[in-house]
Amino acid sequence: MTLRDFLKTPKGKILLVCCILMPASWIFLLFQLGGDFATLFPDENRKKELQKEIGKLKKEYQEQQKKLTAYETLRKQYRDKLRNAWQFSKDGDPELVLRQKIETAAKESELLLSNLGSVRISRVNNDLAWAELEISTSGDFEVIVKFLEKVRAIRPEISWRRLVLNQMLRRGNRANTRVSSTSDASTRSISSTNTARADTAVTTLFLNGSVRVLFYDGDAPR
Repeated sequence: MTLRDFLKTPKGKILLVCCILMPASWIFLLFQLGGDFATLFPDENRKKELQKEIGKLKKEYQEQQKKLTAYETLRKQYRDKLRNAWQFSKDGDPELVLRQKIETAAKESELLLSNLGSVRISRVNNDLAWAELEISTSGDFEVIVKFLEKVRAIRPEISWRRLVLNQMLRRGNRANTRVSSTSDASTRSISSTNTARADTAVTTLFLNGSVRVLFYDGDAPR
């Protein structure tokens, strides 16, 4: 049977109709899903518009990438701050321990604290808070400096929110020296030396300020 004879049969006619309708269906779907020919085969003006849109999208993408990088940097800094902050589980309750640490620093510096207030807590957000403590004292210059060094060495790190130092110079009291009627040179020399030491200027510092520590009471930072 030849092809012409087969096409005259019912099966051949059906096959012929299918061969005709299938390309037509493809063309119809192509127009429905892919747009018109102007979209499929854009001219120069359309190409320029597409390039302009692509450039705009590329610029927006780069801006979003910059924002994402800045966010990740800020997030890392925040996490680092949490790791270095006072943590309840590791460092204890700051309302109790902070005061103890300051008292220890003063004791090791041989400094008598005039006033040591109660620890105040002020929230920053749900996870962070400041623990602050008022301090007032006075002492010789060397003692105050030693106390400041002890405070600076405390870990977790403690900072000064406010620190006022006032200086006062005072003279030491004259030593009680027995006056002798003899003209012995050695006696006069000793009396002169005692007077010179008694007149030595002593620097006293008055310290008034408040220390604070960043306190983290959330879940352990990762």
